Amino acid sequence: MILYLDCFSGISGNMFLGSMLELGIDFEWLKGELKKLNLPDEYEITAEKTERCGISGTYVNVILPHEHSHCSEHSEENSHCDNGGEHFHNHSDAHSHSHKENGLAHSHSHEDHHHSHEHGHNHEHNGSHHHIHRNLYDIHKIIDDSTLSQNVKDKAKNIFQFVANAESKIHNKPFEELHFHEVGATDSIIDIVGAAICLEKLKPEKIYASSVALGSGFVHCAHGKIPVPAPATLEILKAGKIPGYTSDIKSELVTPTGAAILATIVDEFRCCPEMILHSTAYGAGTRDNPVPNMLRILMGETLNSAKTQNTGSVTEAVFQVDDMTGEALGFLMEKLFTAGAVDVYFSSIYMKKNRPAVKVTVLYKKELHEKITHIIFKHSSTLGFRFCEKERIEMSRKIETIKSSDGNLGEVKIKTAEYKDIKKESIEYEALKKTADALGLSLDELSKKFFKER
Repeated sequence: MILYLDCFSGISGNMFLGSMLELGIDFEWLKGELKKLNLPDEYEITAEKTERCGISGTYVNVILPHEHSHCSEHSEENSHCDNGGEHFHNHSDAHSHSHKENGLAHSHSHEDHHHSHEHGHNHEHNGSHHHIHRNLYDIHKIIDDSTLSQNVKDKAKNIFQFVANAESKIHNKPFEELHFHEVGATDSIIDIVGAAICLEKLKPEKIYASSVALGSGFVHCAHGKIPVPAPATLEILKAGKIPGYTSDIKSELVTPTGAAILATIVDEFRCCPEMILHSTAYGAGTRDNPVPNMLRILMGETLNSAKTQNTGSVTEAVFQVDDMTGEALGFLMEKLFTAGAVDVYFSSIYMKKNRPAVKVTVLYKKELHEKITHIIFKHSSTLGFRFCEKERIEMSRKIETIKSSDGNLGEVKIKTAEYKDIKKESIEYEALKKTADALGLSLDELSKKFFKER
């Protein structure tokens, strides 16, 4: 299963969460997982069905305690500015009511009325109420002290690291002196950790994304006007090698949190791959722009995957040597396998002048190329080698442990391989050998006994 993030209107943390709910993440389950952060009195999270430019989507809102007093909505589209204690918030409130359906609230604006209940207002806060400000250590401690899985913890901390690196450069301060006024606030912690939780639940094999619409113009903060994209966002885009483009929309479409999520989770930025589509999802932001303020995510499987289940590519490296001993070749093979090579094998060949030699073939994943290259040059006598990408197809495989019905034969592991209507089974050799020796049976006799019981 793959995901494709279509960032035609940018991305923010809550837009990503809204898309995840539309892909099937259960909202009550997500809230239960977020409780593992032990921040019970710092936030309330809601989700409601809404529309942007006539397209239905899900809007996720993280409400902080002080926001109840003036009905503001959590919006990652606000500028992320730091003024040593003063904070500028850009709120856009709409009079609405909601009801529950399928666990999500459905929002209805009063557009039929002859008077408008929508209004926008800006607030500068000088101590009347505060976000909780945390540095990177504080955020790591909250995550590490939780009972979330290690995979979720690592992914969330990786996302925060992109933000920390950007803020450190922009403010010219080391990490320990940085206090994240917006991204360190509780709402952003929920967005980022929530994103990591949802991805672990979905377990996509690959995540792709489009180029990102950045918006244009300026946003206000306590320092004054700053250009869009905000400086911290630009640093994250650069560090994550995220392609983006400005647009005519005078708005901040990509937030630091959204950019950091992309930088952490996306395997490749490209046009949408050919796929068999299973689901589409729209996560809504707060803005009423000419283009729907939404993140669209497509979920499906690639055409090759749908046909063959297990396809992919490996890198094949080949070289010949005629001056290495058998011991040295064996040592080389051991080093290559330890480094993660998929396969290593030797072939006897004759080189010029009828000199006997060995052809060494190494198969490995592309990301290991530099590591494999270093091992080949360090532990072999070759001065160079050829390499190329090779497509491959595999039967899908699973391993299960079975016991004999009477218990006298012990247990063995059986590997089952399948491709369409073809099925193959084999017993793991080492376990079979151990049992055969103990019972005084041949491998063939023991195999037949186990397979007879299946």
